[in-house]
Amino acid sequence: MQNDISNWIQALINSKDEEDIKKIVSDFDLSKHIKDENSIDEVIEIFDGKVSEIPQDKLPHILDSLYITDDYNKFCLFCYLLVITYENLPFITNLENYPIHEVKFKVLLPTLLHVTGAMNGIADCMWLILLKFVHTEELFDDEMTSNIKSVIENQLPLVINYLEKNKYEVSDQLGNSLGILLDVSGYFLSEKSASYLTEILKAKNNNVKLFAAASLLMNNKEVNDNDLEMVAADIGYAEKLLRLLERIGWEEKFPAKYANQEWVAKSHLCDWLSYPTELGQLPDEIELLGTVNKEGYICYLYKFKSQAKEIYAERGWMLGVSGGYETGKFTSDNTGWTFSKFDPVSDDFISQGNEQIEFIMNYWKQRSEQ
Repeated sequence: MQNDISNWIQALINSKDEEDIKKIVSDFDLSKHIKDENSIDEVIEIFDGKVSEIPQDKLPHILDSLYITDDYNKFCLFCYLLVITYENLPFITNLENYPIHEVKFKVLLPTLLHVTGAMNGIADCMWLILLKFVHTEELFDDEMTSNIKSVIENQLPLVINYLEKNKYEVSDQLGNSLGILLDVSGYFLSEKSASYLTEILKAKNNNVKLFAAASLLMNNKEVNDNDLEMVAADIGYAEKLLRLLERIGWEEKFPAKYANQEWVAKSHLCDWLSYPTELGQLPDEIELLGTVNKEGYICYLYKFKSQAKEIYAERGWMLGVSGGYETGKFTSDNTGWTFSKFDPVSDDFISQGNEQIEFIMNYWKQRSEQ
């Protein structure tokens, strides 16, 4: 066994690229070396002696390939390798985007809790995986729930210390990361953690405020109306706030000053435009042009400008659509027709908007058929 495993590790060390790593991991038949429960320990021992030889830039892709496998022993190897390497990993791939079934998740849970102590991108990845299963209560016995609460209780004071040292200023990148931790906190909130979240609400970052407030409200804790109004007033977060409040059954807490469908629709388009695959940031200017009705739903047509790239700056006002929304309702729910081709706005923007809606409707129809 030792020679085969050593040769496998050496092949990974010598691998050319990500695709080569995937093939090497996939093709190797680890099961033939696992004859009893002690066998995986022997494999781990061999890896332990060789892991320092694996180039750091290849480790994340090796972990990725082991994570997606349906081979139980390879997945156990993933868990072990992550535990012994996570503190020095240069990055981790987006494991949270892969489907994972409940059996694998139960195997992963102890590892997940161990590595979330890092409070970095690896922890974010693990928390996002956990969020997929928070509603499956049978996966979390009393001991596991207590352990998760303890991890959160240990991490939130570190967040507060950071906020105090930085006068409660938070960068967007860190705010996005903290939002994940705060989202998880809502499902595993102790009284101690609740007091921490109240302090964290002072952060000058609306993503942090958004998830801290939602987690407190989810647990019937008091949240200052001013904090909710600050989030609702932010065009990049208004729709997210309403969606979260709807999710936890507290939509009536959405600030009345901003409780109109057009504001939420504009916020939703701005959020869509902010995706890295689109503008990658909020538009510099955005104005309502009008509305169209499509199959009983209202769609909002906007013109927007952006200096994000030269190609967009040259186009001036571009057309975007948000919707569709059920007429007469105030909601974040929509049909998924929010979209922009980044075409300059034409004089007949109603026809242009309808054409754009038809385009995205056909796209979703084709995706559904596939």
